[in-house]
Amino acid sequence: MKSMLVSIVVLSAFLSAVAHAQDARPARPYRGLFAGGLDDSEQSLTLNASAGSGWYQSVVADEKGRSLLVGGGPGDFQGAASTASAVLSYSLNASRASVGASAGTTALYHRRVTDRVLRREYATVGTSAAIGAGFTVQAAASYQPYSLRSLFPTLMGPRLGDPAIADEDFPASTTQYLAYSAGTEFSRRLTRRQTFLASYEYRRREASGEIGGHHRQTAQAGVTRELSRDLKLAVGYGYTAASYDGRTDPVVNHRVDLGVNYSRALSFSRRTTLTFGSGTSAAGASRGASLRYRATGNARLNHEIGRSWNATISYNRGLQFVDAWPEPVFSDSGAARLGGLITRRLDVELTARALRGGRNAGRYGEVESYHGVAAVRAALTRHVGAALTYSYYRHRFGDALALAPGFPHDFDGQLIRASINVWAPLFQRARRP
Repeated sequence: MKSMLVSIVVLSAFLSAVAHAQDARPARPYRGLFAGGLDDSEQSLTLNASAGSGWYQSVVADEKGRSLLVGGGPGDFQGAASTASAVLSYSLNASRASVGASAGTTALYHRRVTDRVLRREYATVGTSAAIGAGFTVQAAASYQPYSLRSLFPTLMGPRLGDPAIADEDFPASTTQYLAYSAGTEFSRRLTRRQTFLASYEYRRREASGEIGGHHRQTAQAGVTRELSRDLKLAVGYGYTAASYDGRTDPVVNHRVDLGVNYSRALSFSRRTTLTFGSGTSAAGASRGASLRYRATGNARLNHEIGRSWNATISYNRGLQFVDAWPEPVFSDSGAARLGGLITRRLDVELTARALRGGRNAGRYGEVESYHGVAAVRAALTRHVGAALTYSYYRHRFGDALALAPGFPHDFDGQLIRASINVWAPLFQRARRP
């Protein structure tokens, strides 16, 4: 059984992975029936809801039903469980400013483990505005459960106004935390081929449960020079200082960007786009500790298949300061998706993610995590759809690592779930010509 599950995850990785309808570029709009018709809205308010039931393996809960988590550990469970979720999302995209907000909840119930419904709450709000003279400011806040999803690289960049990720299938603690950030960016073209870029961000995560709070500041500046339409030489420097409750010294990271940034449609296929960048990281404690130097980089390959299918592979190597993790993690991580419409009513998704790394001052290999998803969705109407989802998750962490509440150091879990999904556009205003 386990070898079959591993084969499914490996197959998903080689097949690459799925792009949801709303991730399509403007020149290639979403053509599906379910949740279609909001590609070019200036202002919108939408409701997404889901209810389902399925078979779960390895659900973690204490004797009182707290810190429930999909995965192995104390209180192993196999059997039926029911889930539900709802997310309300608002977005405003004006010419010089954007605002996005969403709030959601998920519920999980399995009678053999606890007699109460276990819920997780999600909320996000963010705004961005161009204030002139090359300056842009932004601010954001979020409230969500501890989850390791943010360790994995993203396949599509997050956009202001995207719904909160209220995913009842991904492992998450029932302990919530609050995080908020604010920052500014500056861009100025020096010559026809040279551009100066600078930015600053402050971010804080409040303490909750057994995990202390932390805050960090990041400042960076650099110059890019266009060598050709698709190739840029990048020279820059970034500095991050992160302070964690319970640690005497803050963790600092010096990032030197000295490499090339490449992005173009490949000559053999205008439907295939390759993007990559490189740099160097030097991190350590701020008081007297020696720095650890490592090469960093990222790459993304995207291929459009037919009128609606998309395959994407993404890779990232570097030091990550993640809200849901009590200390920085240096990792190599990758993600892949393949998906698209079989018919206007039927779409398929395959997704795989993998990560391996460790603490900055620890041993590489202390952190390992794998996640695979296969889903088939059918549109019954524009507002109602049905889905069948299979999900596999596995992680292994070193015994010395501090983890978020409810996370054992070693577990794997899987589920198969059938659900009914509802999408309702409560308010929509078309973009002005």
